Amino acid sequence: MLYNIVIMDEISRYYFEKQMLFSLTHMCYEDCPYYACHNMKKQNCFFCYCPFYPCEDERKGKWLLTETKKVWDCSPCTWIHEDEVVKKILELLYEGKSFPEIKEIIW
Repeated sequence: MLYNIVIMDEISRYYFEKQMLFSLTHMCYEDCPYYACHNMKKQNCFFCYCPFYPCEDERKGKWLLTETKKVWDCSPCTWIHEDEVVKKILELLYEGKSFPEIKEIIW
C-alpha cells in the first residue's frame, strides 16, 4: 500500500534514491519471452505493462480493429521504458500521487 508521503526526510530520500539507482540498472529482463517488446536499446522493464494503458494518445499508439474487438496498440511507444520516465513516475508514486495525477504532471 502506498502512503501519502508528500515530504521525504533526508534519510528516506537517501534510501529511495539508492533503491532507484539499483532498480534503474537492473530492470531489463533479457530472458523474458516478450523481450524486447519495443525496438529500443537498454529498455527499462520496471513498468512491463504500462500503467497508463490505454493512454489513447495517438502520438504513442493507435487503435486496431480485430474481428472481435478494438485493441490499443502501443508497440511503437518507448516512453514508459526510459530510465528518466520510470524514475519520475516512482518519485511521484512515493509522494502519494495517483496514476491520473501523474499522467497530468508528466504527459
